[in-house]
Amino acid sequence: MENIGTKAAQPGWAMEEQFLVDKMQPALALDALLASHPISTPVKDPAQIESIFDTISYKKGASIISMLESFIGHKMLAEGLQLYLGENEFGNAATDDLWAALTKVTKKHNNELDIKGIMDTWTLQAGFPLVSVTLQDGHILATQARFVVCEENVTDPNEPLNTTIGYRWHVPLTYITSEQPHEQAMHWMNLSDEECIHGSGSSTYRPAAELSGAQFQIASDTQFENVVGPNRV
Repeated sequence: MENIGTKAAQPGWAMEEQFLVDKMQPALALDALLASHPISTPVKDPAQIESIFDTISYKKGASIISMLESFIGHKMLAEGLQLYLGENEFGNAATDDLWAALTKVTKKHNNELDIKGIMDTWTLQAGFPLVSVTLQDGHILATQARFVVCEENVTDPNEPLNTTIGYRWHVPLTYITSEQPHEQAMHWMNLSDEECIHGSGSSTYRPAAELSGAQFQIASDTQFENVVGPNRV
């Protein structure tokens, strides 16, 4: 939120670019380790409180709020935060209270996204997805898997920080086509290992170059225009 306020006061300071360097990249670097932890972590002893408020809590937390803003819009995010603060100004609040406030606002604007369901996949489990994208017979094929810094470190489903979500995420995939190069489309990858986005065989596609979420996207087909090496959405 500090970046949003500063951007409004000083538009020339390029706060979006600073956010990527100061917040998102450090969060990704730490969250790529198997030793990472979820943003929302149960606390059994007061002594644990200080230890869990770290880069993951603050910088990954900021990154997923930025991602949330990218698919509901700044207006609804601001309205939801105002509602959340107003409803909890004289009491304690939990993460679900924020999702509930945002859900009320999005429903008021006829947006039926399951905010809690989407965001739980980002707050209740460690890590973030590597989304690999290919083009097959005119359709986009996307797969997701948890990204770790060492490929040989296969995620153990029985590790202590694992959740019932199984290291799958609700991922907003954004892309543009050659037919509508100035109009960004979005498709949700919903807790699936593989997702197919049906398209026209005559179109070419490329991932939209937005750096608003805690995920990597790699395009591996030459029909994706102007994509060289790793890309993020």
